[in-house]
Amino acid sequence: MMKHNLGIVWACMLVLLLSCEENHIPKPLGLLKVELPDNTTYTYQDSICPFRFEIAKYAFVNAKDSVGNVCHKNIFMPTFNAVLYASYLPLNNNLNENAAHCQKLAYEHRVKANAIEEIPLHFPEHNVHGLMYKIDGNVASNFQFYLTDSTQHFFRGSLYFNSRPNADSLKPYLDFVVKDLEKMIESFEWK
Repeated sequence: MMKHNLGIVWACMLVLLLSCEENHIPKPLGLLKVELPDNTTYTYQDSICPFRFEIAKYAFVNAKDSVGNVCHKNIFMPTFNAVLYASYLPLNNNLNENAAHCQKLAYEHRVKANAIEEIPLHFPEHNVHGLMYKIDGNVASNFQFYLTDSTQHFFRGSLYFNSRPNADSLKPYLDFVVKDLEKMIESFEWK
């Protein structure tokens, strides 16, 4: 009887050893498919505000009447659940104060930011100068800028996604939107 049980045990072990293969195939990476809209542009201008610019057709501009200033704009990008909050101020010998305020707002993100890159902007053909802030990390606003003619006009923008800040998840969308906003900045003109 013992030989019979021992034979069954050996047969089971042999079957188990022969049935195991070392052919492990890892799961493929599950990458998110990112669908991006057409980014053809149109010229935005109105009869009141002293500027115009090219903006992607997936975005639309609304005036936000803030303290009587109809030239403050919200540029909505519903495809990305994002908004560029833009403010226009006429200058009154206060360029340095406005520029310092923009820098302060950008650097308030340094607590969570990995890096803040300042990029000077100069478009002498349109008399547009300014500074762009690219803020890396899990911050509320990864992209901010200001534009001025240095004497009369000051325009500031700040991009926000209406979601929890997660730089890894937002990166494809942020890169796409920032590229379009850079085109907007390059096309910006004072009227």
